[in-house]
Amino acid sequence: MLLFYYMSIPDQLPGTSKTIFEASFSEIFWRNFVAGMARTLGGLVLYAVVLFLLGTLFVNQVWPALEPQFEAFAKVMTVLQDLNVPKSPFGR
Repeated sequence: MLLFYYMSIPDQLPGTSKTIFEASFSEIFWRNFVAGMARTLGGLVLYAVVLFLLGTLFVNQVWPALEPQFEAFAKVMTVLQDLNVPKSPFGR
């Protein structure tokens, strides 16, 4: 509806030109606000797509190579925790 309102103003029709000095503050503010919001939303969508692609790559390619090392580390930590370590005579 707002777009229809702006399109009904003769200066807003395609092919007409209006300089920045002839535009009102609200026109300039509104256009810059919409442009900023569009840029921000586009950046967020691009960020989400890149994050999804990197996560998929990590899960499918990198994690299978690292998983055995993490399992071995967990096994070593379990063995070390099960050791019966004598207490220090100095109270530490």
